[in-house]
Parts: sequence; C-alpha cells; structure tokens
Amino acid sequence: MCQKLPSSEVPTILNCHGKSWDMAYNGQNKYKQFDTIGWRNFVKDNNLKVGDMCVFELKENSEEKIVFEVQILRGEFPGTDECEEDQIFVSGFSGTGENDSPYVID
Repeated sequence: MCQKLPSSEVPTILNCHGKSWDMAYNGQNKYKQFDTIGWRNFVKDNNLKVGDMCVFELKENSEEKIVFEVQILRGEFPGTDECEEDQIFVSGFSGTGENDSPYVID
C-alpha cells in the first residue's frame, strides 16, 4: 500500500466505528508510518491489544489528505497458530503478513 501513498508528510484521518482520528502519514521516512502521537491515541481509544488486527481501506489519497476506513478484528488472526485448518484459510490471502508483504483481504 505504501507504494500508492505520497512520499511526503500528509495529514491523515482514520475513521473507525463512527469516530475519527487525525494524524500524519510520514511517507518521506525510510519506514513509512503514522505519527507516534496520533497512532498512540487511535490504539488507546480503541483498546487495541497484541493479537488484534486492523484492516485499512484507502478512501482518499492525495498529496493534501489521506483517509482510511479502519476495521478492527479482535483476537488472534486465523492462521497464526499451528492448526492445519487455519493454515489453509490464511493461504487464501495474498502476501505473507510481513511488514513489506501484508495480508490482502478482498
């Protein structure tokens, strides 16, 4: 997804469950990321825990503003344990789940 986003700092909005969080996307850095304070607020307000996953749907993308609709999946993501059935489920997604090759859910 980073390849589609601007390679500069851009104001960003995350929408989730009818609420919005303002932050900046730092596309000019080697490691593309949201600003620490904005992301920390999103995590805290949504009570995110290890094992939860966020699905980002890109709604608007320009040099002036980025908007994501975010869906939070609670608990362990299917395929993260040794269960053979879960492993088959994850194999249906493109990507490996690593930072530069995330799961893609169509």
